[in-house]
Amino acid sequence: MVFVAAFGLYAASAGVTLWRGSLAPHYVYLAYSLLRGHVDLVALPPTTYDLLAYQGRWFVAGSPLPAILLMPFVALWGLGVSDIPFGVLVAAVNVALMYDLLGAMQVSESVRRWLTALFAAGTVHWYVAAIGSYWFNAHVVAVLFVILYARETLGRGRGCLAGFWLALAGLARPTVLFAAPFFIAWEWTRRRDARLFLRALVSFGSVLALGVGAHLAYNAARFGAPLNFGYAYVQGAENITSAYARYGGFNLRFVPFNFYVSLLRPPDILPRFPFLRPSPWGMSIFLTTPAFLYIFATFRRVGRDDILSDCNPFVIASWAGLLGVMVPLWMYHNTGSLQFGYRYSLDAAPFLMLLTAIGMQGQMNWLKRGLVIASILINWAGMAWMFAHFNGFGWVGMWYRLVVG
Repeated sequence: MVFVAAFGLYAASAGVTLWRGSLAPHYVYLAYSLLRGHVDLVALPPTTYDLLAYQGRWFVAGSPLPAILLMPFVALWGLGVSDIPFGVLVAAVNVALMYDLLGAMQVSESVRRWLTALFAAGTVHWYVAAIGSYWFNAHVVAVLFVILYARETLGRGRGCLAGFWLALAGLARPTVLFAAPFFIAWEWTRRRDARLFLRALVSFGSVLALGVGAHLAYNAARFGAPLNFGYAYVQGAENITSAYARYGGFNLRFVPFNFYVSLLRPPDILPRFPFLRPSPWGMSIFLTTPAFLYIFATFRRVGRDDILSDCNPFVIASWAGLLGVMVPLWMYHNTGSLQFGYRYSLDAAPFLMLLTAIGMQGQMNWLKRGLVIASILINWAGMAWMFAHFNGFGWVGMWYRLVVG
């Protein structure tokens, strides 16, 4: 039921674009090339924006897993496949898996349902699911496997399977590999036995290393060097490519601005109505999803020290996973370009949701429900704003014409 509801929401959000294809269907074209034994593109998508140009050949930036998952569909229907239904489908699975993950927290059913609604419609996951494109489909695929990673960690805790899911997530977005501290912290705080901990760590790390090795082999096949991810060859916005050329992909000098955008940045102020406009650079996750403020309820002040409430392993592991992902993102050379909110936060979304669940445990009072509802309304507006920017026509107007004629 959760999956069906989420699928309906995202499909309705995509509207008439569902079968048209996205603005940048790069993964469809990579899948088409992989089926023919190429890691470079044998056919070019409608736009070469953000593709990699290297030695007379074109490559898709980032990691290959979304294209691999698209291969069966491209094998059947060719380059005419739309990548938007793919994103809608995977995102709906994400919502169902999030409902399952929250069940592992043993929170009340009321909290579980409200937070599932929050994840589905009160975060940037909504517009990312509905718009498609290779930028956003990478996110929904990464979220899928990070949720599976978190669920396995909190469930049976099989290190090999947890490492497998995280490795797959890294083959969608490499930054999620920094979520490894979640498993490490959970195993240590739960077992507190060095021998059992090391056994789990070796099992986890061995499989994860195989996944990292697969990505390095992919890099070597493309550019002749395992550690070359190709971002020096991006045909993208000059302000982003010049920052990479000057300072590299990750640099401490990017931390202040990324920190400000992800946690503090307000919308742009306009001199006339509507007076406020989403900043395309990104905005604070607490502004676009105010319910996330409850992550701070996991702390308790005792005397002069801030300690984790009850030294709860859930809290320790979730903060380790969240910070493990966010700290490298704060050092990244761009904030996510045109976006509503801070889409890179999706790399850490499962940990944000776990911490919010811990912070909201207990009765769902008016304040908690109000923040969830406010988050949903804000992200509905954000989805409509992004839809118009990516498609050239308004989301509300589209549905008005469909219904009224």
